[in-house]
Amino acid sequence: MPPSSSQAFRVKLSALWRQVFPVATAAALASAISRWAVGQPFSLPSTLPLAVVAAVIVLGMYWLRPVQVSPEGILLLRRTGQRRFVAWQAITSVSFGRRLPLEPAFRVTDSGGQVHWLPRHTANLRALQQLVALYGGVAHPLARALETPICDAP
Repeated sequence: MPPSSSQAFRVKLSALWRQVFPVATAAALASAISRWAVGQPFSLPSTLPLAVVAAVIVLGMYWLRPVQVSPEGILLLRRTGQRRFVAWQAITSVSFGRRLPLEPAFRVTDSGGQVHWLPRHTANLRALQQLVALYGGVAHPLARALETPICDAP
């Protein structure tokens, strides 16, 4: 776990909403179809309760799962959604990919071959890149990946 001197970087709320609401809608639609398949009348899901549920999930993800950076390393997501601390010296490569179909991310591989993910829509990637360069060095794979022009994309 990172020390208390870590700095948090949260994923942008708009990006989380674009990921969560379509999934919630698809789940509600699948539920409606399954009820219809067993003989109940078909009805489209109501969007207001869906939006409320999605908003609660989005706010929970926003507040409870930030990327945390410390002088010792970085707290990143695994594919399962668990967060793991990765020491700077353990990071061996970084590439661009998708953790989930709607979530572009940086794919961070450690020395043990484990894959971790840094969401592409993390707020203030420029400041994150500067901290990574400060703590891990300017030649660090994550610092080099974050310095690419993708940081300035909307």
